[in-house]
Amino acid sequence: MPARPAQAESSRSGMALILALGAIALAGGLAFWMQARSLGALRAAERDLAVERLRLAGAEAVRLAMLTLREDDDYAVDSEADAWAEPRSWTTEDGIALRTVTEDAGRWFDWNNLAATNDLSRTPRTVLLDLMAACGRFDADARTDALRDYVDADSEGPYETAFYRFADRPFSPPDRPLRAPDELLDVHDFPPDLFLPRRGAAPRAGGWTDGDLAASCALVPAAVGATRAAPLPVNLNTASRAVLMGVFGPERESAVSALLALRAVQPLESAAMLAAVDPSAVEELEPWTAVASPYFRITVQAALPGASATVTAWVERGTDGGVRILQWIESGGGA
Repeated sequence: MPARPAQAESSRSGMALILALGAIALAGGLAFWMQARSLGALRAAERDLAVERLRLAGAEAVRLAMLTLREDDDYAVDSEADAWAEPRSWTTEDGIALRTVTEDAGRWFDWNNLAATNDLSRTPRTVLLDLMAACGRFDADARTDALRDYVDADSEGPYETAFYRFADRPFSPPDRPLRAPDELLDVHDFPPDLFLPRRGAAPRAGGWTDGDLAASCALVPAAVGATRAAPLPVNLNTASRAVLMGVFGPERESAVSALLALRAVQPLESAAMLAAVDPSAVEELEPWTAVASPYFRITVQAALPGASATVTAWVERGTDGGVRILQWIESGGGA
C-alpha cells in the first residue's frame, strides 16, 4: 500500500535531520582535528624556536669561554686553579639556564695517540694497556691492537682489511687519526658501553670517578690529512691518577702519589719536576708529559622548560694566546 503523504513527509524530515546531525558531527570532528593539528604545529614551531634560542645562547657561552682562555695570563702552565677551569652556571635575562665546563685535553689519554709513529720506550700501546688496567679492564690486549691497526698509517696487522671484510658491514680501516668519537664504535671490541662509567661509580665534581675509562680517555679530533708523529702529552697538573698510572706504569705508583701531593700544594711549573719524584723516569716519560695543553674541550648545556641543547667545541690555543675552533658538535631536543 503506498505510504500516506504525511508519513512520507515525516520520513523525509527524519532522514534530513539525521544527515544534518551527521554533517554537524563531521564538521565538528574536522574542526577539532584541524585545531589539534594547528596546535601541534604551533607547539612544534615553539619547540624549534626554543631549541634555536638555546643553540644561539650556547654559541655565545662558547665564545665567552674562548675569551676566558685567551685572557689567561700564563699559557705555559695550565691547572685547575686557572679561571678557565672554573665551571660557570648562570641564567640569561630571557630565562635560559646555562652551564659551561672547559677542560684541557691534557687531562685525558687521547685515543689518537695509537697513531703516533715515534719510537718511544713507553709506547702508546703500553700506556693504554696500563691505563686500562688502572681502570679495572684487564682484557684490553685485542682491543688495543685493534685500535692501533685502525689508526696507524700502514695496512699491516691482524686487524686490518682482511679482518673487517667479515664484519656485518665490511669495510677497510681508515689508517689515519680519527676525526670524531663515533668512529671508535667501528673498531673491533669497542662497544658503546665502553664509554660509560662503571656500574656503581660515584660521580665527582666535573666528571666521573677517577678510575673510569670513560673519564680517563677522550678523542681529540684530528684534522683532515693530519698525521701523528708524537703522542699528545698528558698534563701533570690536571691528569687523573688513573691517567698518570698509565703514563708512569704500575711500577712507579709511589712516584704518581708523590706527584699528586706536589701539585696539591701548587701547580707544577715544568715537566722537569719529574726529577723530584723519580729521577730515573725523566728521559722515558718526557715525551708523555707537559704542564700545559694546546687543546681544550668546551661543553655548554642550555635549558628552558621543555627544551634543552648541548654545544661541544674542541678548540686549540696557540702560543700567542689565540683560540680557534677545531670541531663543533650540537645536540638538542626535549628536556
